[in-house]
Amino acid sequence: MRRGRQLAREVFLSPRGARTAAELAARYEGVQVCADNQEVVDPLFECVGGVLPVADEAAFNVFSALRGTLTTHY
Repeated sequence: MRRGRQLAREVFLSPRGARTAAELAARYEGVQVCADNQEVVDPLFECVGGVLPVADEAAFNVFSALRGTLTTHY
């Protein structure tokens, strides 16, 4: 798995496609299947230092709902 030109150290997969996610986790080091979508979002939020730019208000609302936060945007 790659992030830009570098190999990504960790990849967090949703349990939604459990069979495919399990196959990827078995095939690649650093790939893990999360218990729920919240576990997928949390490392991303921590990686960007708690600040994540979003494209529009709809994306902001989805991300806020997943994080359980409502913050100012734009």
